[in-house]
Amino acid sequence: MSKKTQDEKATANSDSGMSSFGVWVRDNRIKQLKSVPELAKSAGISVAALLGIENGKFQNPQAATRDKLAKALCPADPPPSPPPPTATGVGVLTDFDPHSTQDWPKCSSVYVLYDISQRPIYIGQGIDIAVRLNHHIGMFWYKDPIVKYGSFIEVKDKTLRSQLELVLIKVLKNNAVINKQGVEYNFE
Repeated sequence: MSKKTQDEKATANSDSGMSSFGVWVRDNRIKQLKSVPELAKSAGISVAALLGIENGKFQNPQAATRDKLAKALCPADPPPSPPPPTATGVGVLTDFDPHSTQDWPKCSSVYVLYDISQRPIYIGQGIDIAVRLNHHIGMFWYKDPIVKYGSFIEVKDKTLRSQLELVLIKVLKNNAVINKQGVEYNFE
């Protein structure tokens, strides 16, 4: 196998599981000979958030994070856009770094916090997720690596938010989810 074919195969394998935006960021960063810390600093995001985007842990970064990276990379071609929402009243699933306060969503949402192996640890909802996350900071379970990643879905309607939170807790009924109270399981 030629060196070029090996390189193409390695790139294809490293792209599996990555979002098109993550591939775009990584490829443009490499083209511009920027290191991860350099790009993170110029974009005003955390190194962990950038690594999460590039390695596929954060499939759908927030629009503000996408814009910061696009501006820092000054691309000739714009980055790929996330898919539009498919349900009325429910936004797009968006990833965030739960340990970077600047990355916290400031909207009415349902959120899921994941551990290092991407198991859901906590599912919550609120009017302002940044305020809710601020309440978790002092908790023993919120520390890294117990909580490593986060995702949220913007939902403005209070009733729909509460229903979605309960459905997610039921559907993700993982033994690691720590906030199962108030959820009844029917195993019929």
